[in-house]
Amino acid sequence: MCYSVLDVINSHHQRVVVGVRLQQIAGRDRKVDIKPFAIQGLPDAIQPTQLLTETLNERQARVLSLNELKDKLEEIEGVQFKQFNSITDYHSLMFDLGVVARRLRSASDRSKYYRLIEASLYGGISNTITRSLRDYLLPGKQRRTQGVPGYGSRAA
Repeated sequence: MCYSVLDVINSHHQRVVVGVRLQQIAGRDRKVDIKPFAIQGLPDAIQPTQLLTETLNERQARVLSLNELKDKLEEIEGVQFKQFNSITDYHSLMFDLGVVARRLRSASDRSKYYRLIEASLYGGISNTITRSLRDYLLPGKQRRTQGVPGYGSRAA
């Protein structure tokens, strides 16, 4: 079992921790159970690693279960924990909180977002992916024109 989390400050200056708990399904090679969640109101002094692990000794730590994480968060005043039943609901909240630029409702939207994450992890984005992401994130009328108006085009 492991966690993957993003710890962000959104445009409203709110700290939001969003993440997923990943656990391999017993007896099912390459199948992973994904449990998305969000944490709001977490004090700045608390790091995600402190929440997700228990220190056993100077050299060892244990990853907490999702239920243990919930219990730990209930002890911290003002912290809200939300677990999601669907990836769509999770992405919708991330959009509402300003963590992602699009709602990611469709499989195509999610695929493009995942490719963006993958490219950022491995470094470097190809021109094709850059164009695709620009078109996706800045559709149609929102795109700024390239160049200076009046230059490079002639009136007929």
